[in-house]
Amino acid sequence: MRWLILAALSIIVTLSVMIFAPLIALFVGKDGELPKCLRWASTEDNPAIGDALFHANQMHWTKSYYIYALFWLWRNPAYSFDNYVGAVIPEGFIYSSKGDELTTNSPLHEGWVYRKVGKYWQFYLVKRLTKTKCLKLNIGYKIWGNIQAGQVRSLVCTINPFTKYN
Repeated sequence: MRWLILAALSIIVTLSVMIFAPLIALFVGKDGELPKCLRWASTEDNPAIGDALFHANQMHWTKSYYIYALFWLWRNPAYSFDNYVGAVIPEGFIYSSKGDELTTNSPLHEGWVYRKVGKYWQFYLVKRLTKTKCLKLNIGYKIWGNIQAGQVRSLVCTINPFTKYN
């Protein structure tokens, strides 16, 4: 029940950031960061203007901090919010899973996996739809990779039927 409420709130916050990104991007400082009161709208692990790879690969056509921030907010809306309401991995946690742990879209490995750590869970599904696109469903908390006690794992509620695979 808690996850369902947080997921609904996350969707509202995410849509709000996407709609108000043109306004939020106006507040990016010379350091490339948003003021503390707005950092929940962007990412914790990069400035509000994105990282060097984002600039080089996707934004090479501009040098504007405003444009960087606008597109970064649209690309990663409310990422910090989802982390703030995420799961804190407890000491002495027990990890379990059902399904296929190799499920991914890169490289494509169709399947599903259900992961659990204490009261936290993740359901992840990848299913090919066309020659280049797949359905990617990821709900729960991002419980994958090298899990350590004390880590915060973001809330996730992503349903994308147009994900590219390779």
